[in-house]
Amino acid sequence: MQKFKVILVVLGLLLVGFVGGFLTNRYLVEQKVRHFRQLERGQNFGDFFLEKIAATEEQQAELRPVLKTFGERFHELGQQHQQERSVLADSLFTTINPFLTEKQQEGGRKWRRFLERGPKKTKEGKQKTDHSKN
Repeated sequence: MQKFKVILVVLGLLLVGFVGGFLTNRYLVEQKVRHFRQLERGQNFGDFFLEKIAATEEQQAELRPVLKTFGERFHELGQQHQQERSVLADSLFTTINPFLTEKQQEGGRKWRRFLERGPKKTKEGKQKTDHSKN
């Protein structure tokens, strides 16, 4: 009976460790993704850089306008990339849909949403796209 209790305790601790590790990993990944999405939108661009180099207040005052300009340029580039990716996905599915069954096309629509997911698509407010044309 004592051996059985020890085994249960060990299994319980393993389970708690797995769950804790999973939740911790999920939290850390969400934080990284949130930070990355802010960078793509041009928000807080350069803050991470200024923090990493431990810039003085004087340096921050000089660097922030430069970083703001580049943040806007990165944001524009991200938007252009999203548009190009959407056009490419449209072309792909226009080309392959005649070869697919209805069930395969439904799976293709799910994959297409994955391909088109861009920086502006978040859990809170995913953009809706019209997939009925394909």
